[in-house]
Amino acid sequence: MNNKSRTGLAALLLACAPGAFASPCAMETQNASTISTASTSPMRLVDIINTVRQSSPAIRIAALERLAAQANAAQAERWANPSMGFEIEDFGGTRSLGGLDQSEQTLAYSQPFELGGKRTKRIDAANARSALATANCDLIQRETELQASLGYVELSTAQALHHLALESLDLAKQLQDKAARRVDAGAAAPPELSRARSDRARLEAQAIGLEAQIERERANLAQFWGGRTVILAEETSSFLSVSDSPQPPLKTIHPTVLQAQAMVKAAEADARYERSNSAPDLDLTLGVKHFEATDEQALIAGVAITLPLFDRNQDNARASDYRAQGARIRR
Repeated sequence: MNNKSRTGLAALLLACAPGAFASPCAMETQNASTISTASTSPMRLVDIINTVRQSSPAIRIAALERLAAQANAAQAERWANPSMGFEIEDFGGTRSLGGLDQSEQTLAYSQPFELGGKRTKRIDAANARSALATANCDLIQRETELQASLGYVELSTAQALHHLALESLDLAKQLQDKAARRVDAGAAAPPELSRARSDRARLEAQAIGLEAQIERERANLAQFWGGRTVILAEETSSFLSVSDSPQPPLKTIHPTVLQAQAMVKAAEADARYERSNSAPDLDLTLGVKHFEATDEQALIAGVAITLPLFDRNQDNARASDYRAQGARIRR
């Protein structure tokens, strides 16, 4: 079986495997302290897929990055904090202004506002990056599961070949014993016994080589979840059998395509947000002023706007446009 056939078989087995644990790319929380890295029980394909989903470092990192992107998206929706200020004027001067009798105290509340649709575009960009992180996680999970399924096929194949080699070796031993009796009885020439011994030695070497290959394949498969080895369950020798349990519907779009689409959307959303940063921001102020001399109060109101004289964020906007173009090309 060539590599292309093995990969196709692994993909088929992965699609037909019984229902596994929930995808870590769809979970709302991830606990990095609970990682199962070893299993001493015989494992079926579904057990291998479940273990990969729970404990694969690559999948867990991608799932945590997805949760981080979701947290960033939630943060992007939050409004800017207001500020509270207190000022005192006309004190510590000369003559009548030497004390606090002629002073004026101001307590003001200031709230910044983003203009140019910054907040909406920032939220859109954060949500797009969150969708990209989810697409990345799905792709990494599918690729890791496919590689683990391929390792399962390789190990199953090696075990099946080893079983056949042992049967052939047992037959070679019987033929050697028969040839030895024939030579002793004078019914066969010594070269017949030599050929039988040669066949037995060749099959013994083949069986030993397959034993070593099995150990390598076990270690290669276990590395997907940080384990040392894996033992396949007895029923996995018939690994072409398909479970009768209902299977989830297959995605009609390949995860790689979904990732590329999400990458373009995220890059375009970032570009729109960076362009919106060229608009100035506005600060509205409302407060109360106390006149110490007359013991009177009055309201104050103010507005301040940023003057984009030197920085209109044009370079960041241009850089984000370049990245969006690159994302479209990769798609």
